[in-house]
Amino acid sequence: MQITREANQFRVHQRYVHGGFTEGETFVYRSMDFPEERFMTETPIRFDDAVRHNLMSYYRGRISNNRFNDITGNAIYIDFTEDGYIQSFYIGHFANGTFNDQRPNSAIGIFLDNEQTQYVINVGWYSGGSFVRDGSGYSRAIPTSENPTNLLPPGLDICETLLRWKTW
Repeated sequence: MQITREANQFRVHQRYVHGGFTEGETFVYRSMDFPEERFMTETPIRFDDAVRHNLMSYYRGRISNNRFNDITGNAIYIDFTEDGYIQSFYIGHFANGTFNDQRPNSAIGIFLDNEQTQYVINVGWYSGGSFVRDGSGYSRAIPTSENPTNLLPPGLDICETLLRWKTW
């Protein structure tokens, strides 16, 4: 485990070197009023409110040239709101740090809308970080009664405590 600090955040890396890339997990936290020493003493780390509300993003996949570069199709990126809920969830290919997957109906993005009143799912092609509406995929609003976790691929290996969706 490695911890790196920047201006108002710190990163916890659990990565392994494989040739020209690293593979593993990176957690990015707000460093304001957060007990960083917990990461050096707790194993495994408890995802209680102190941890969850300071988590800014999570990435699992390959990194090369200091950017997300993963063509396995299994890379995951999650971005969180300030109150600890998922703002965006993406699984698919990455190129040069952005969502970039041209496999038909393979990449999945679930995003909180601008008004933060519902989630939207986009399945299909992504280029340069954006969903491409080319007819091969689909986009739809997720009813507030539906749990977005049920729309993720079956057998997805991810810590359940990270899947904290906003409810209405």
